[in-house]
Amino acid sequence: MVSIIEVSGLAKSYGNQMALHDVTFDMRPGEIVVLLGPNGAGKTTLFRCLTGLLDPSSGRIRVFDDAPRGRKVRSRIAYLTEIPDLYAGLSVIEHIRFISLLHGLDHEQDRAISLLESFGLSESQNLLPHELSQGMRKKLALSMALMQGASLLLLDEPFNGLDPKAARELRDSILQITRHGASVLISTHRLAEAETFADRALILNHGKLLADGSLEQLITSSSGITDLESVFFKLTDDDDDD
Repeated sequence: MVSIIEVSGLAKSYGNQMALHDVTFDMRPGEIVVLLGPNGAGKTTLFRCLTGLLDPSSGRIRVFDDAPRGRKVRSRIAYLTEIPDLYAGLSVIEHIRFISLLHGLDHEQDRAISLLESFGLSESQNLLPHELSQGMRKKLALSMALMQGASLLLLDEPFNGLDPKAARELRDSILQITRHGASVLISTHRLAEAETFADRALILNHGKLLADGSLEQLITSSSGITDLESVFFKLTDDDDDD
């Protein structure tokens, strides 16, 4: 199967500080992959390299078989930061219409309405961002990404600041995204949450990739451990002791 992300020997340094060191992995279409690591592990740096916001110090990145800054990539990838960047003066439906016009999709109004319905935003379509909950703002950002036609979404700590109900709704929305045909790479500290929907996990610590595999593979390879959270703490604790 063709990979949509191919990363080989990726390194990124800031002066004398190494943020990423020899990171290698790939990602296949339709996958939900969680990126796990303590604060400062290099997760956000990796996202910024994948989107072309940062240039690697060394190594190779291909996204949809192109460089991260290639035109083909920009039209197919959406990067959602922890706090979605929304327009204060635009309502929910106006955000979707703006994205439609921006990408020449103003004729697809039925699809816009369908997306709002599928994310539970129909009754909120006339509200402004400050009138939305954190969970609703994040679902709006996901709707905008799908409206633009993104087939790869990078989500940086999407569950932060959400109560359990909103987190569950967002998790369901992420699963909904894959039913629309997109793939998702998620950075999160919510390990128990990740275990309920992820196909694979990447575990970073001190800029090094410690593990890459399905949840079953990671758990099976760790004798006596039965959950992802325990795998994570064992790997990162052992790495800190080295």
